[in-house]
Amino acid sequence: MKKFIPKVAIIGRTNVGKSTLFNQIVGRKLAIVEDAPGVTRDRAYAMVNSQGFTFNLIDTGGLLGDTKDEFQDEITKQAQIAISQADIILVLFDGKVGVHPLDREIVKSLYGIKKPIIYLVNKCEKQDDQYGANDFYKLGIEKFFCISAAHNVGVREVVAEIKTYFDKKILENENIVDDSIRVAIVGKPNAGKSTLINLLCGENRVITSDISGTTRDSIEVNVKVNGQDYILVDTAGLRKKAKVKDDTIEEYGTIRSIEALSNADVAILLLDASLDKVATEQDQKIAGLIHDRGIPFIIAANKWDLVEKDHKTVKEFERNIYDIFKFARYAPIIYISAKDGKRCSKLLPKAKEVYENARHRITTAALNKVINTAFEKRPPTPYRGQVIKVYFSTQIQVAPPTFVVFVNHPKSLHFSYLRYLKNEIRNEFAFEGSNIKVIVRKRNENEEDAS
Repeated sequence: MKKFIPKVAIIGRTNVGKSTLFNQIVGRKLAIVEDAPGVTRDRAYAMVNSQGFTFNLIDTGGLLGDTKDEFQDEITKQAQIAISQADIILVLFDGKVGVHPLDREIVKSLYGIKKPIIYLVNKCEKQDDQYGANDFYKLGIEKFFCISAAHNVGVREVVAEIKTYFDKKILENENIVDDSIRVAIVGKPNAGKSTLINLLCGENRVITSDISGTTRDSIEVNVKVNGQDYILVDTAGLRKKAKVKDDTIEEYGTIRSIEALSNADVAILLLDASLDKVATEQDQKIAGLIHDRGIPFIIAANKWDLVEKDHKTVKEFERNIYDIFKFARYAPIIYISAKDGKRCSKLLPKAKEVYENARHRITTAALNKVINTAFEKRPPTPYRGQVIKVYFSTQIQVAPPTFVVFVNHPKSLHFSYLRYLKNEIRNEFAFEGSNIKVIVRKRNENEEDAS
């Protein structure tokens, strides 16, 4: 039986330090933090293991905004969804500013909610700030904690308070078995990533808009399909480096997207099929990033409903895509419409399939049969008059599947021959969606070359 893992939501008005507290409790910088209101727009999730228990922490945008953010209605809606999902609520106030009219509205909005609520007054690193925090009793709350998220003051006590609410419900930590598959959805801005996430999880989990750059951070969503748990990661659109200004929220979002990709089990590269130029140089770089990291991936051709089609359309599209992504012809293409849901149900089962393919192991006997046959069928060019002999082959790694082939003259094997060996392995075994690597070594020595 899977362990009960409570959800804890951090709420408050804009710019009170919610993301700073989120990062402090998590123990690493997951949420973008900047001294400007409205930076956080979507819900961000992270699993926290602290003081002997585990919980999911949710960061939200401002519940009630005092800025003119064009997405404020959606931000508020996301925060309200987080409240409905949470088992316990952390309400954060700004001790430097003092009691704000919107703080009173937030407290009133929580009347009648039958969930534990912990009130926190942030930015109280100094003794005088803690004395000044007494004004917050005017809001009608009986107890609050004075903390400083930025200086890690009082945060441990807050986690201990959270723990008291769940001691009777939470099973032992070692009983957790996380078999979730992390799926990063990547692509250029405005390709439809957030729309796809919302469709796959069956709710408006992330804010969507026709405005490029709406998603600023990497957002995680937990879903279950056919008994399999997935963590979907909605990333900020990856733009050309020259178009991203230094030291901006967008720059941090791009860095976080690359981090999210690095931690993914599977990637879905989303392309806008309605554009004349479906795959650009930037798409090529994103695919190259996935390929180089050995992450199995799927190409999703989105907005397929907008494409004028005949009996040749799919074949021509596939040929064009694989001409651009020559290095990743192993990636399957699925033609979808995130807007109306067509064929989107195929994505996660295919993600599971390529995930398993990347972790498939071949027996040594079966591998040697394929490699030996490949050498016999197409012998490599002799090295200084000597025949290139293959002695032994074995698989040394999964995700990506990596094979070592021992020969007498490894450096004489051209890159094209290594590609030939990879293709022979692919023809025999199911590695759809996954890059595979072939390393050649001299027998009993460390000399090697890789592809």
